[in-house]
Amino acid sequence: MKGKPATLEERAILAFAAAPFEPDEWDEALTLLGQVCGGWTAQLLMVDAKGDIRVNRVPLMPADAVQEWERRGGAIPSLNPRAPALFAPALSISCDDDVLPREEQEASPFYRELFDPFDARFLMVGTLPPTADQRSVAAVLRTRRQDHPQQADKEVMAKLLPHVQAAVKLQRRLNDRDVRLAMDSADLLGLTVFLCDRAGRVVACSAAAESLVEAGDMLCLRYACLKAALDRQDEALQGALRRATRRFDDSPVQLRGTTLALTDAAGRACRVDVAPVPPGAFHFFSDAACIVHVTLPRSVAEPRHLLMQAFGLSPAEAAVALDLASGMTANEIAAGRGVSTETVRAQVRAVLQKTGVSKATALATLIGRFNL
Repeated sequence: MKGKPATLEERAILAFAAAPFEPDEWDEALTLLGQVCGGWTAQLLMVDAKGDIRVNRVPLMPADAVQEWERRGGAIPSLNPRAPALFAPALSISCDDDVLPREEQEASPFYRELFDPFDARFLMVGTLPPTADQRSVAAVLRTRRQDHPQQADKEVMAKLLPHVQAAVKLQRRLNDRDVRLAMDSADLLGLTVFLCDRAGRVVACSAAAESLVEAGDMLCLRYACLKAALDRQDEALQGALRRATRRFDDSPVQLRGTTLALTDAAGRACRVDVAPVPPGAFHFFSDAACIVHVTLPRSVAEPRHLLMQAFGLSPAEAAVALDLASGMTANEIAAGRGVSTETVRAQVRAVLQKTGVSKATALATLIGRFNL
């Protein structure tokens, strides 16, 4: 193709090859798929084993139309006549006439109230091979003027569908890698982090988060969904999850983060930050729609141990440093510990050298920064 202008079909193939690495290319690839197959755009739809929508991407389609389609149960075969295409044989291609007689299409509420007003009167669907937990289709949208797909359109769709399949498969692998990397990083930092999908289900969590839900006194899992352990606090948590995801149970709202406090039955509190996963490839296919970070109150370590860790002091030197910072003299410290004054003075010199200060007053200021 070097030196020659690429055809729409060639451009579509290149766009699907780039899409797993360049998030914006997904919209370009789907738009080109729609155009090269005789329509004006294309849809990529993925649903899980329960029928819940995981991905619904339709470039050029108004957001309110996509939201209304989801609210009306667009992925439910008993509601949307086109939805049975999700269960068609892998790499098969179907059209409206394959699922519903034309007179029933004209009478269907979905056709009259959703498809016609948004120039999606006719559809050509390619079913992608299912995975253990997901079914997917790529669908070309056509206006009334563009009419029903022709045999030539189906042949082009059949040719491009394996490229769509390859892009989806690679994208899932890359996002699985990113999720593992994110959780491994959280584990190294000791963070309590959950990744949740649009329905509040936990799709990944750090080791600390797993321990937290196993304890069950602050947060717990019910049917894989993140819940507050105390029922009276769960409404606030679910509201935060809704605001950070693309759920449309309520009126559409702009995605935003929320910070709230949860307590256990004993009154101990923790801070919970819920925020949308930034848009992009990670958001598109990982199922992760929001991140939940829990900050638990930390018990203050024994002061002597903090100084030992911070400055490399021995246990005896750390004890002397605390006494010195409290205003005690070397003689007083020696008397209190039953050692010689010379031993204490040697320890004081070691403390000053290791902490990088020259006077007891400066040592007191330094230790004060630890709130000890």
